[in-house]
Amino acid sequence: MSVGVVGLVMAGPASAATTKVEITTPSGYGLVQNRYGTNCSYEVAGTVDDYSADAETVTITAKPPTGAVKTLYGPQKPAAGTVTGTWKPTVRGSWTITAAQGTSTKSVTVQVGTGTQLPPFILGGGCLITAP
Repeated sequence: MSVGVVGLVMAGPASAATTKVEITTPSGYGLVQNRYGTNCSYEVAGTVDDYSADAETVTITAKPPTGAVKTLYGPQKPAAGTVTGTWKPTVRGSWTITAAQGTSTKSVTVQVGTGTQLPPFILGGGCLITAP
């Protein structure tokens, strides 16, 4: 019995893991496929497996092709398994969206073209992409 107790005492807590990062808003409409648009708003979700009281903080960032990384969420302790932030890209090019909890990260790289946010009564307020 004492061997089992020693094993339990020696076992540390499982490390936190970022399991997914995704842009949950559709990319956009227009002649350019699979692009997000400047001046359009998108919801970004990061999923983590540790949202306990002692969980490490979560941060979601967006890195533009040039310039400083922008924080979309956090750093903050997660209240649930998925946290969200709003991303509104300002420049065209390749952006990297990253969710991190402690040292665990997940990233996705997306392309951004010239966009115009549509009013809610047109295509649900989506983004019209006019140029790559």
